Amino acid sequence: MLVSNVAKTPSVPSPDGFTVALASDDALKAAVELEADGVHSRHLFTGSAVSIATVAIGAGAVMSEHMALAPILIQVVHGNVTMTMDGTETHLPEGAIVHVEAEVRHSILAHEPTRLLVMVLGQHRTIHEQERGA
Repeated sequence: MLVSNVAKTPSVPSPDGFTVALASDDALKAAVELEADGVHSRHLFTGSAVSIATVAIGAGAVMSEHMALAPILIQVVHGNVTMTMDGTETHLPEGAIVHVEAEVRHSILAHEPTRLLVMVLGQHRTIHEQERGA
């Protein structure tokens, strides 16, 4: 078994066939501090068919509209947000998990300091990453 160190990504699967991508809630909290404003993210893990990041969004801040080239799962770990997907607003309280299909445009407004866990399923990158050449 391999335990992923967030400072050492991408992680390599262990010979056992699995990887502990994040060992605790405290490790997630330490990866990206809740911020008073703005949007801050940190890549946590890359596996064979998933990439995981954490995003902190300050109260009233907006993660601008973008899309992923692969399906994603977003979990609201702390706080609450309104997510707009293809023009439809959905309120997501703490604990909510939303699945977004590939190429669906979406933005996120945080109503309070918020921490998200974002899982990109597959080996694709977001449009933002593609534009930056990441």
